[in-house]
Amino acid sequence: MRFKQPLDGCNGLVPADLEEAMNWLSKALGAEVALFDGSGRQVRVQWVGGSTEGREGENLPIIDPNAARAYSEGMVLSTKDRLTGDTQVYLPVPNWVLRCNVSRRLASEESLRQALEKALPEIAKVVGGEAVIFDRNGKRIASVNPDGSVNRQYLGKVSEAARKSMQTFSPVVGRSMSMVGAMAVRIPIGTEFGLGLNNKLSIKQKRELINEIKKHKNIRFTMDDIIGESPAITAAKRAALRAACSDSTVLLWGETGTGKELFAQAIHHASARKDGPFVALNCSAVPASLIESTLFGYEKGAFTGAKDEGQFGVFETANGGTLFLDEISEMELALQAKLLRVLQEKEFMRVGGTRPVAVDVRIIASTNRDLRKMVKEGKFREDLYFRLNVMDIRIPPLRERVGDVDLLARYFLDKYSALMGKYNCKISAEAMRILEDYDWPGNVRELQNYIERAVNWLNGDTLLPEHLPPLVRRKSGKAATLAEAVKEYERAMIAEALASHQSRKEAAAALGLSVTTLWRKVRALGLNGEPQGTQSVMF
Repeated sequence: MRFKQPLDGCNGLVPADLEEAMNWLSKALGAEVALFDGSGRQVRVQWVGGSTEGREGENLPIIDPNAARAYSEGMVLSTKDRLTGDTQVYLPVPNWVLRCNVSRRLASEESLRQALEKALPEIAKVVGGEAVIFDRNGKRIASVNPDGSVNRQYLGKVSEAARKSMQTFSPVVGRSMSMVGAMAVRIPIGTEFGLGLNNKLSIKQKRELINEIKKHKNIRFTMDDIIGESPAITAAKRAALRAACSDSTVLLWGETGTGKELFAQAIHHASARKDGPFVALNCSAVPASLIESTLFGYEKGAFTGAKDEGQFGVFETANGGTLFLDEISEMELALQAKLLRVLQEKEFMRVGGTRPVAVDVRIIASTNRDLRKMVKEGKFREDLYFRLNVMDIRIPPLRERVGDVDLLARYFLDKYSALMGKYNCKISAEAMRILEDYDWPGNVRELQNYIERAVNWLNGDTLLPEHLPPLVRRKSGKAATLAEAVKEYERAMIAEALASHQSRKEAAAALGLSVTTLWRKVRALGLNGEPQGTQSVMF
């Protein structure tokens, strides 16, 4: 605070609250605190031990020019005592000036900094990330990785978040400098340095886990994720549990959108192979020219464009676990013969290979077509059909699952309302009646798509009939125009194509459209334009 005139002739009477403040300051700094009047005369000294001396004390100087200057100029001066080398800070307060000796405080901070620097390797190990010491400007002066090594790459670098923490003297949470995606907290420890910690190691481990999941396509669903209580779905779940107790091949058959991969994953999870990989291959999504090398892998130089080191196929990737062959009906006859040999002999030859490769893989196959009819038509090998059909499980269509529409609709409503930040949503009785009256040709996948669409249009907390597509409402007796029906049919076809192909190009080709036209229709219809491949939903 600035004062125009010094208070000459101060009688030395010090307010009690100021004496109390001097007491606390001396304890905090670990050093003496002196009090001066406006003319720079020392009137009190608060020693660390707690005693206070007045102006008559023999240790009190008569005048301190720095105190008088601080009083008149309204500013804090920091200087070093010529005799002791101590750093003194002069702080003007109303009617007085405080002088604080901060040398001991600074020495204490330096000792603490040195102790922390020695402990950095252990700190980094405990927190599972990098441990850093930075100075008052946010510059790294020490940095240790979780393995105890020094992170020299970022030494001397300035972190704006660390600088901010020192300026505000409060912790700051932000991005880590040393790894993209990692977070860090910067904590000021004293006036001259701070401590930074990040989760670098946990992020690295998480990425490695994600890469492993992507590599093996590990399971996401279990038997508990098969939602439904109808007799039809209950019978299918019982059959799936029986299949999980065996190592025999399984054939899952049912209409598109019924949840065949969900059942495959659930069987794997409940089996003795649950700790092994689960690998899924959509046979209809892989070009015929690549399906053999995708299944069995290839040797170095097997064909033009082959990797120099060769490549594993899905059989080797799934070794010790489960291989799910989705849409097995789309596999060419010549390749069916090779698949049959693998099932019988438990070995195969890589493309371009000369030696057999032994594998231990449990096969689960699925189809939405009638394989018996395809066998009669000569489009599917009879011997392979019998080899796959050791245990067959029919996944019932939604129209046969009495009562499950209600459960599934509420599940999807909770799921998508939470994802979109619309909590505690409900379905009106009339809307539920419409959903239960519809025959669901696209099965659970179609129901999921329509509920997600409805939540996007939802303004309040109740899903009403008007939030449902005209195609669904028409079934309940509420008329829809021809244009509305055509639009909804187009929406369903595009959604199905995107859900069953790996890329927009493949989905467009299946629909007989260009990629540009498909994308334009996706935007116009308000669909999610990202292909889903063989990904499943919770049915």
